[in-house]
Amino acid sequence: MRKYTTVLFILLVGVLFILLGAQCPWQKKKSGSSRSSPGPVIPGTWAWDGTDWTLLNQTPASPAGGDAAMVYDSVRDRIVFFGGASDTEDGTSNVYYDETWEFDGTNWLQRYSASTPTARSWHAMAYDSARGKTVLFGGFLNSKQNNETWEWDGTNWTQNFPATSPMARDAFGMVYDQARGKVVLFGGYNLPQNIGWLDDTWEWDGINWTQKFPYNNPYPRHYFAMAYDSARQKAVIFGGLAKLTAETLGTMNDLDETWEWDGTNWAEITPATKPQERYNLAMAYDSYRQRIVMYGGIHIPDGLDYNYLVWEYDGTNWTGVPHQTRPGDRSFGTSMIYDSLRKRVIMFR
Repeated sequence: MRKYTTVLFILLVGVLFILLGAQCPWQKKKSGSSRSSPGPVIPGTWAWDGTDWTLLNQTPASPAGGDAAMVYDSVRDRIVFFGGASDTEDGTSNVYYDETWEFDGTNWLQRYSASTPTARSWHAMAYDSARGKTVLFGGFLNSKQNNETWEWDGTNWTQNFPATSPMARDAFGMVYDQARGKVVLFGGYNLPQNIGWLDDTWEWDGINWTQKFPYNNPYPRHYFAMAYDSARQKAVIFGGLAKLTAETLGTMNDLDETWEWDGTNWAEITPATKPQERYNLAMAYDSYRQRIVMYGGIHIPDGLDYNYLVWEYDGTNWTGVPHQTRPGDRSFGTSMIYDSLRKRVIMFR
């Protein structure tokens, strides 16, 4: 329960101040807030077409867990989903899943493999289109993390045993860099070595992991979102949770930073407008419209500020996109990818 203790404390303090009618002592006024009665969460499979959300599927025959990982297999035209966790009925513990699911654009189908990764949450996956493999790394299970590398070929999971690997972690980012043919991994949180927040960058070539040593680095963080802009050949991250200074109860800050990776170095981007600070958000790159689409997240100061407004990033600026249909608040557990065949962003949970 390490992951939620500090966040729960912040939430309880925030609620106390709200009940007393006072402003939280660490709360900052921020433009770009998207809070205004977004309504209850409507779970299911949603599609974003650049204008509005459409609920595609709400059947019980779908993945059970949130905090999972999801990619789009462009060769087989399937969305691949693995793992995740959910609360027990009494809310006192978590149930972790080792299930593999695929979505064909209409229905979810559970897939079975001779071998499979162990149950986990807060892992990451990226689809290597050159090799036709979904790559999975890391994750969290019952207060333990791992640094395993697995690959799914559409039929079976195979564990890889590279000579070098990133240290164990969860809540990190991972994307496939199409221009360079490498899976890129950044950040996260480490428990086994008691390091905490991470700011390291790694690349996977299908055989081995190689650490990169850029001149510039984003501040160590976890619970951020990461997507690959194929038109500009940049990996983009936004938000996250980090330990910065004594501000915010002396523990954590949520972030509103935009960073880009070009294969050699990280650069912070300073757009004229941007979303408010948040973590546990979801992002995907719409290659047809050449926009990164962002949804959801939670903002620390009041602890209740779930973000339901869609934001889009065009490589220069962030723009809030009004829309009529609201899937509801999304904080923990949402996965999002882009279905290039049907030209729509898919969000699950």
